[in-house]
Amino acid sequence: MDYKSKLFNLRSILEKMEKVIIAYSGGVDSSLVLAVALDVLGKENVLSVVVDSDLLVDDEYSEAISNSESIGANTKGIYLDELSVPEIRNNEPSSWYYSKRLLYETLDELKVKHSFFYVVDGMIMDDTFDFRPGLKARDDFHVRSILQEADFYKTDVRLAAKEYGIPTWNKVPSCSIISRFEYNDKLTKGRIERVKSAEQYLKQLGFSVVRVRDHNTVARIEIKKDEFDYFFKLSEKIEDKLLSIGYSFVALDIKGYSYGKMNRLLSNE
Repeated sequence: MDYKSKLFNLRSILEKMEKVIIAYSGGVDSSLVLAVALDVLGKENVLSVVVDSDLLVDDEYSEAISNSESIGANTKGIYLDELSVPEIRNNEPSSWYYSKRLLYETLDELKVKHSFFYVVDGMIMDDTFDFRPGLKARDDFHVRSILQEADFYKTDVRLAAKEYGIPTWNKVPSCSIISRFEYNDKLTKGRIERVKSAEQYLKQLGFSVVRVRDHNTVARIEIKKDEFDYFFKLSEKIEDKLLSIGYSFVALDIKGYSYGKMNRLLSNE
């Protein structure tokens, strides 16, 4: 089935939902959901909710608010104190479940308060192939993943988003700061800010995709392989900066950037 057929199915699903709250992250997946929902249901029947948290990269929240408003949605920002939840603060393997549970519980309350019928998110078929404890939280609160219901994969999403004129159609996926730490390694605001500072610095240098995996004293940097030569030209400068913000050692991952690498630790266990 091509993406146009899937887009037709997505529109049909939304027509039956009538009034929806969308968990909007600013990424291409939730942007497509938002744009199609507005097209099908109208602005008055769609509420885009954007979450702010200590576990987000600093500019991610403001960019998501801006993107949501530029698409034309009624937009509401909320703050979730994720570090107040012990399972999240201790970065247990179940932390993703508790993070999503906190989100969906809050959205469910908004749904009831504002008389909406459904909460929907931007999960796609590709999300079924990785460690996703958040799926249970989604099901606990009857949240609908309508892109999955319409059989959308990432390639389909990008093609449909480009057709809709969504500026973020080719945006690199982002992820919670939790993904930078080993499981069962306690999170502190200091360590979180250290990762944010390191990633922001590398992005300012021009690296297109950056992950700084925090192994306490070691910063393991993931970038695209085709940017390795540029990295080595600046390696001393990069090392000096990361040492100055609290790391003792700086390493470059020779495999380059890969989504969800920390989940390998779960496979080993």
